[in-house]
Amino acid sequence: MWRWLVIATALGACGPRAPVGLRAPAPAPAAEVVAAPAAAPADAPLATPAVVASAYPSVPSGIVLSRLPTPHRDAARPTPPIDSVDDARRLVGRRDPRPPLVAALAWSAALAHRPAPDVADATALVAWAQAAGAWRAVPAIAPGDLIVFDRAVGGARASLIAVALGRDDRGVVEVLYLGAGVVRRGWFDVTRPALRRDRAGRVVNTPLRHNRDQPPRGTHFLAGELFAGVITTAPR
Repeated sequence: MWRWLVIATALGACGPRAPVGLRAPAPAPAAEVVAAPAAAPADAPLATPAVVASAYPSVPSGIVLSRLPTPHRDAARPTPPIDSVDDARRLVGRRDPRPPLVAALAWSAALAHRPAPDVADATALVAWAQAAGAWRAVPAIAPGDLIVFDRAVGGARASLIAVALGRDDRGVVEVLYLGAGVVRRGWFDVTRPALRRDRAGRVVNTPLRHNRDQPPRGTHFLAGELFAGVITTAPR
């Protein structure tokens, strides 16, 4: 009897073993105790990004907002004088407080280096040009020539007067005009009046309608379709 007691005592001392062919799991590592960092002094500055561009304003949430230039959102102010086509192109996107016709006449005088006619409105301008022999039905363009468009605003004749900046190698004319208080640049080609872009993706005719002044379905609205004539600034 005592032999069985000795065997039972020996087996109990050995404890449970892993099944044959299986590796016993490794004991879990002791938990690492990490000391809490010391509190920073009250006057220590908070960590901030190394560089934050001043052009990117931050909001109370801490998010930095990236803003592209939006000159058309700025308050209207006197437009700087121009003396060349490059100067005129730099005006695009700026707000201009002047009436569109007044702005066009001023740009024309600056680019053509000749005084602009003194007229009260676009109808009087066209009448003056026809009487003075300055009206052209085909655009033989020189920088400063005045381009007349019909039905561009409100369906009226001579409702938009633009200023020619030049003609490219495709025959497309580049113009500058003031629409809804913003200086804009456009293009037109009277030989392809209903074509927006060519096969290379370059603009041929610009839509002249803006804001809510949209044409009814089926009517014309591209610059080449609304072209009415040119008032040349070349000396007679």
